[in-house]
Amino acid sequence: NIDSSSLINNHVTAVLSGIIDSPGSYRTFSRTFVLAVNPANGSFLILNDQMSIIRSLPDTVEKVESQSFATAPAPSSSGVNNQAVLVRQLQEVTKMTDQFCVQCLEAAEWDVQRAMTIFSEMRASIPPEAFIS
Repeated sequence: NIDSSSLINNHVTAVLSGIIDSPGSYRTFSRTFVLAVNPANGSFLILNDQMSIIRSLPDTVEKVESQSFATAPAPSSSGVNNQAVLVRQLQEVTKMTDQFCVQCLEAAEWDVQRAMTIFSEMRASIPPEAFIS
């Protein structure tokens, strides 16, 4: 499960957690990644990766399994301010113009992580005019 993610100063932080299924024992893990976009090719670089594993009681595992980690829904027409924030977040990392950031976010259904993945995959074919000069 991706518990949280954020974009700060051109770095993406993602926190993942889950359960390690071992016979007769309960363990949970938490893993935190700090990523940056590689300016050479648009791929992501892992700057930091931390993982914690702890032995857990069965009731803790049940609580973790019952939690919902759904992503936020796409912004509605009333979410224009939220859309502007997402455009700025994507623009910080990609250096694309507002117009191209909006196109990328629309293709990703306003999910910044998916938009960054699309950007990374399409980087070589994005025209120069898509970038802020």
